[in-house]
Amino acid sequence: MLAFLHIWYGDENAIVRHKLYLARIKRFMPWLTQIIQEGVEEGIFAAPYPDQTARMMVSLLEDLGYATVELILSAERSPDDLPHLQRIVVATADALERVLGAPAGCLQQASREGLSQWLVPPTLQKEEQEL
Repeated sequence: MLAFLHIWYGDENAIVRHKLYLARIKRFMPWLTQIIQEGVEEGIFAAPYPDQTARMMVSLLEDLGYATVELILSAERSPDDLPHLQRIVVATADALERVLGAPAGCLQQASREGLSQWLVPPTLQKEEQEL
């Protein structure tokens, strides 16, 4: 998986990643817009612009992916990586709730154990790179 991430997030794939991001926007916006609109009608969300809210949600999740990969692929690992990743996840959930106009704390977040699985110790990471 780490070898794939190194290749996928390499500079040579920036255009492909961007085109796939645009394709995700195009594919998910109508679906998310409908869900958000229904949530507004039911009084669950307070998002005055459901279509733009959908686009922002995709962008926030895209950024979460980039921030996570940045930590995973970092050559300089530290014990603070897991708390840092937790802060990123919490901040993203908070931003999503605010963009939706949803109650604080309503989005389920990944557990510490779930997040820690992504942060492979540097020694294992180096061994995988040598394979």
